[in-house]
Amino acid sequence: MTATPALLLWDIDRTLVNIGPVSREIYAVAFQIVTGKPLGELADMTGRTERAILLDTLRLNGISDDEPMFNAYLRGAERRRPPA
Repeated sequence: MTATPALLLWDIDRTLVNIGPVSREIYAVAFQIVTGKPLGELADMTGRTERAILLDTLRLNGISDDEPMFNAYLRGAERRRPPA
């Protein structure tokens, strides 16, 4: 079996791409799906993994269970994917 080459970019200082408004939309959709409430505060995203951002966002909004939110975030991100 031959491995497929992959490229991973981690834009910790937002010099490569800035998707802030799109990320907030995805978090807002996921938060609404899971909690039934609109997203209040969104954690600082600069130089952080999605998991860390998600955990802090939940804490900022008084939510302790992160797994349903993480799954909803992934579904929200998939909805934002441009059509093929």
